[in-house]
Amino acid sequence: MNYELQFLVMVNSEIGIDELLNKMSGWNDLIKLTHRSFDSDSKNWIQVSENEDYGLGGIQDEDGFLFYKYKIEVSPLNDQVGIDDQVEYAKKIHQNFIDEGFLAEICADFEELL
Repeated sequence: MNYELQFLVMVNSEIGIDELLNKMSGWNDLIKLTHRSFDSDSKNWIQVSENEDYGLGGIQDEDGFLFYKYKIEVSPLNDQVGIDDQVEYAKKIHQNFIDEGFLAEICADFEELL
């Protein structure tokens, strides 16, 4: 099966976006490119944005993660990145957010592989 390799991580926290970006800047595999984007080991481009739907629904609902404060978009940088790479990276970045004490949920075409 062919999977879309781009994925999202929805993140909820009370901290501001600059503090979130500072925390992410401390992760070993990330190199900051612009104010809100990173390169991850030359495999993925990561864009951090505020979720325009934040607060429009209850985060306790089944799909409550859709209303989390931040949207993290992860896109492969080249054709060498495959599904196994993305599954492992999705798990890793998700765990990084959990370790920081945030609520986080992966939204991916390949969710059943997680």
